[in-house]
Amino acid sequence: MKKLYLLIIFCSTSLLSWSQYTRHIIQFKDKGGTPHTISNPSTYLSAKSIARRTAHSIAIDSTDLPLTPAYLTALALVPNVQVYNKSKWLNQVLIRTNDPSALATINALPFVKSTKKIADNSVGPVAPVRKSKFNEQINTVSNPAMFGTKTNTGKQQIQSLNYGSSYGQIHIHEGEFLHNKGYTGKDVEMAMMDAGFYGYLTNPAFDSIRLQGRILGTWDYVSNDANVNEDHIHGSLCFSVMTANTPGSIVGTAPHAKFWLFR
Repeated sequence: MKKLYLLIIFCSTSLLSWSQYTRHIIQFKDKGGTPHTISNPSTYLSAKSIARRTAHSIAIDSTDLPLTPAYLTALALVPNVQVYNKSKWLNQVLIRTNDPSALATINALPFVKSTKKIADNSVGPVAPVRKSKFNEQINTVSNPAMFGTKTNTGKQQIQSLNYGSSYGQIHIHEGEFLHNKGYTGKDVEMAMMDAGFYGYLTNPAFDSIRLQGRILGTWDYVSNDANVNEDHIHGSLCFSVMTANTPGSIVGTAPHAKFWLFR
């Protein structure tokens, strides 16, 4: 009877352990059989990407090659498996499955180097956002001259942007010097990856970047969808340091840049 109890406990523990892990990293051995070549990157890299690499003397290598299509097709044919995310640089994919036999099938594929469970079955609820001044009405300052700085000659220098109370943050690294010379991020694309960007669609500090279409795209790699507005607020706080643009209250370090937002 004791042996039976132990067996039941062992099986229950094993099943519980398995049920907690439905996401797995599948590492490929190589990129064999790819239809692409390093010598012809135009088939998988944009003209902009190639030009940037050329300008900075960055060579194209095997990490730039897309994942081998045949490998992805083979994975998709395994029952009870969903290919979730892909990384050509790491040569691996993230899958979801709660079928032990599916993992056994995948491990037996000749091009698979390893499998590793990485996360539990579900994402917990997002903690409620604490009410803070960040979410309250923004108060503007009517006199931009009061945020001028003294030059080494003792004369007041009026800034090209009205920073309001955010001047202290900008001045830590003398960002106003670059802004006065016109370096405000115009025509520059940047990507942010954070825990979420709660409220970026409605916060007035981001009105200009939204209305001017400078948020180029979003993606949530955890939930596998394009919505990052209902998640953690940390990304929005960091985003405001860079791109907020409410003259007289808060101006970021790159108020005219374009952004991609990722979670």
